[in-house]
Amino acid sequence: MTIDAATLLRIPLDPSVLESPDWWLLQLERSLLQKRTQLQRLADYAVGMSPLMDIAPAARDAYIDFQRRARTNFAGLSVDVMLDRIHVAGIRTGAQGDDYGDQLAWEWWQANQLDADSIALHRSVFEMGEAFAIVGDVDPEIGAPLVTIEDPRYIAIARDPRRRRQVRVALKIFRDEWTNRDHGYLYMRNPYGGGSLVFRAERSASTGSGGWQWLGEPQTLPFARVPVVWFPNLLDIDGRTFWGEFEQHTDVLDRINSTTLQRLVTASMQAFRQRMLKGLPIKDENGQEIDYTGVFAADPAALWQVPEGVEVWESQMTDITPMLMANRDDVKDFAAVTRTPLPALIQDAANQSSANSDLVKSGHLSKCADRIAALSESWEEVQHLQFLWAGDEQRASRRDMEILWEPLDLPSMAERFDAASKAEVAGVPLEYTYSNVLGMSPQEMRRYMPSMPVEHPPADATDADPSADPEEPADLPEDPPTEVSS
Repeated sequence: MTIDAATLLRIPLDPSVLESPDWWLLQLERSLLQKRTQLQRLADYAVGMSPLMDIAPAARDAYIDFQRRARTNFAGLSVDVMLDRIHVAGIRTGAQGDDYGDQLAWEWWQANQLDADSIALHRSVFEMGEAFAIVGDVDPEIGAPLVTIEDPRYIAIARDPRRRRQVRVALKIFRDEWTNRDHGYLYMRNPYGGGSLVFRAERSASTGSGGWQWLGEPQTLPFARVPVVWFPNLLDIDGRTFWGEFEQHTDVLDRINSTTLQRLVTASMQAFRQRMLKGLPIKDENGQEIDYTGVFAADPAALWQVPEGVEVWESQMTDITPMLMANRDDVKDFAAVTRTPLPALIQDAANQSSANSDLVKSGHLSKCADRIAALSESWEEVQHLQFLWAGDEQRASRRDMEILWEPLDLPSMAERFDAASKAEVAGVPLEYTYSNVLGMSPQEMRRYMPSMPVEHPPADATDADPSADPEEPADLPEDPPTEVSS
C-alpha cells in the first residue's frame, strides 16, 4: 500500500499499515503498559514503600500494619548521596567568547527552572533507570525554548538502531483528572523527509486500551530531529537494557527489611514474659475442678496468692544482638554493591580506617563521574534541540557542545586557597586556578574575572620592533682624575 505525504499529514491511517501513526500509537502504548509495572515498583522502593509479605486473611490487616515498621528507605538514601554531588554548573557551545560558558544557554537554563528540575530528572534516572525531556518552541513568557522534564511512566520510545541514544518515535500519554480524558502526543520522523511530525490524539478514560481519535492535522517541526530526549542510566551494550541504581539489588533491600521484621517480631512477642505455675492443684479438697479464670490477672497491681510448694516459672528474653549484627552486615552489603559510603547509611560507621574511607570515597566519586558522562550526552541533546528551535545553527552544533559540572569533591576553603597560591607561584593560568583549584562556577568566573589584575608577560627581545632604534645606554659617570704623587 502506497501512502503519499499529503495523506500522511491529513488523515489517520489504518493501524495495519506498518510504521504508520496509528501503528506506532498502538505499539508504543503496549510498550508503555508493559514497562510501567516495573517502573512503579522501583518508584515504590525509592520512597520506602517496598513490597510486604502476605499472610492468611485472619490477621492480614494487623500484620501488614506491623510490617510497615520494619521498612527503612536505604534505596532513597543511596540516590540522595549521588544527587548531593551531581549538579550542572554551566553550558559551553560553539558561540564566540564562551570560555566561561555560553551566557545565552545558561539564561535559557535558568528560564526553564532547570536548576531545580534537573535534580528531579536525575532522581528519576537513578531511581527508575530513565527519564525524558521534551523540548518545545520558544515560549514568549520565558523568552526561551520550553524544556519540560517527563516521568518515564508516561512515555514510551523507539530508538534509532544506528544511534542507540537517538529517539526516532516517542509517545506521551497522560490523563486529565478533571475531564477524565486521556491525551496522547506522538512524535515521529517524517518518513518522506523534512521536519518531524507531532500528532495529537484523545480518548475517554473509560475506553481503556485503544479507542484513540486524532485531533486535527499534525504539526510539522522546522527540523528532522524528534524533540524528545532520553536519559538512560547504566545503558547496556544492547542499547535496550538500562537499570536504576538499586534495581539489581532489591533482594538485598528485601533481606534487610526481613531481618528487621524478625527482630521486631521477636522483641514484641517477648515484651511480656510468659509465666507458668508448676505444682498448682487442679482440684480442691472436695474433688471439684478449680476454675482459675481471672485469678492470675496480668496486671501490675495484681497480687497472686498460691498454695505452698507451687513454683512460678518465667521465660527469659532472647538476645537479639545477633539479629542486630546480621542486619548491619546486610546494610554493609548494600553499601558495597551500590558503592554508597557506609556513613550515609549507618551513622556510627564513620570510625573506619583512613585507607578504607579513601577507598570507599574513591569508588563513590568514580561512580558519580560515570553517571555524569552519560547525563552529559542527553543534556547536550537538549541544548542542541533548543538552538534548533531558535534557528541558531552555530550554537546547535554538537561538536562544540559541552556540559560543565560542579566539582565532585572540593577540599576545604583553606586547602583550596593554599593550592591556589602555589599554582600562582608555578605560573598556572588564572582561569585554570579559578575553575579547577578554587572550584568556581562559570558564572562566578564571569563575575570576578574582569576584576582580576592583568598579567603582562615579561618583555622579550624577540618581541621588539626591529625597525626601532636601539635604546642607548645611560651615560656612565666619568672616572675621577687620578692623582699622581711626587
